[in-house]
Amino acid sequence: MLKKKRSISGGADYAPYITSLVLSLIGVLLIYSSGQLEFSTAYIKLYQKQIIWLAMAVIISYLVMKVNIKTLGTLSFPLYAITLVLLGIVLLLPADGPHRWIRLAWFQIQPSEIAKIFTILALAAYLGGGRHKLERLTGFVVPLLIVGTPAFLILIEPDLGTALVFVPILFAMLYWAGARPLYLLFLLSPLLSLAASYRTILFTVFIIMLVVIIKVRKPFLFDAILVVAMNITVGLLYKPFWASLEMYQKKRILSFLGMESDPLGIDWQKIQSQVAIGSGGFWGRGFLKGTQKKLAFLPEQHTDFIFSIAGEEMGFVGVVIILLLYYFLLTRALAIARSAPTPFSSAVSIGIAALIFVHVFVNVTMVTGYLPVIGLPLPFLSYGGSSLVTFFIAIALLERMSSEKTMVWQK
Repeated sequence: MLKKKRSISGGADYAPYITSLVLSLIGVLLIYSSGQLEFSTAYIKLYQKQIIWLAMAVIISYLVMKVNIKTLGTLSFPLYAITLVLLGIVLLLPADGPHRWIRLAWFQIQPSEIAKIFTILALAAYLGGGRHKLERLTGFVVPLLIVGTPAFLILIEPDLGTALVFVPILFAMLYWAGARPLYLLFLLSPLLSLAASYRTILFTVFIIMLVVIIKVRKPFLFDAILVVAMNITVGLLYKPFWASLEMYQKKRILSFLGMESDPLGIDWQKIQSQVAIGSGGFWGRGFLKGTQKKLAFLPEQHTDFIFSIAGEEMGFVGVVIILLLYYFLLTRALAIARSAPTPFSSAVSIGIAALIFVHVFVNVTMVTGYLPVIGLPLPFLSYGGSSLVTFFIAIALLERMSSEKTMVWQK
């Protein structure tokens, strides 16, 4: 039997915040290094802008830490609604390329970055409010709408990489809220069907496996029929979906699947990144001494491929230290989620843990060649003001959750 032992007032766990600052300072150094080339470029002063953004991120995160959790819950849906408006404005603004930024005076903001945090807050408010019933597929409609709406708006910017980030966040928070693994598989199955649809035999095998799982696990009849119907429909929509992708997106997918090789084109980034990381060896070439970086063989080396510079100049030891810092950050986030006093604060913490994990996992596997290049920044290290502010807000929310009163229980 469990009984309440005592109530304690937990002080804020500043370890995640300190870890984030350390990573950010490493990021400033790497961004500075990324601009030190054999020829003059506009990137040489980017580190100065990153320092300004870091100062702003610290100030904003400090203010966020002062907001009461109950107030955060109340503001979740209004902030989420504002985010949707901003994403809509982005699509309406004229742009030569992708519609992703809103320019304000001397800087620009990327609403899709902020959308990650406010979507987590809105979904946590819904799941923590006790209004959800995740025993049937119909119980997933509202969570899917909360996450799917901003993800769709970001997808049509187009920004496939950022849109895909919302998927693991949704699944992590639903699982934490008590959703059955079987129903999470049902939710994921249309994406798996889409991936299998490029080969008729693969799609057929997948549908047969799905029917077998339904037969064995025996979910509600309506849910079973709906899942099979959705997957068959997705399979039929494969060709229109493929036609809707940009050519560079198609090439990245085909390259990842090993169906197309283009060393001087779409595979250039991956190959040069692997060369840079491999040339770093155990100890690295030394700060500012990376040859791949100096000759600008790494496209977007200050953003998506900042990890490649770390590998070349800091070596195996350096990247292990960076990865250990991320690991520590994730373990602290999970610990805060477990000890959080309310379902809302627990759901927010697990959402933030999922956000950090998917960014680190995708970026590192991307630059090492195990995933296609989809353009996700490395948290705290990559250049980008919106991304840096977003992740510091995420850490500030973790600090806020950890500072609330918790209950200690004993048997």
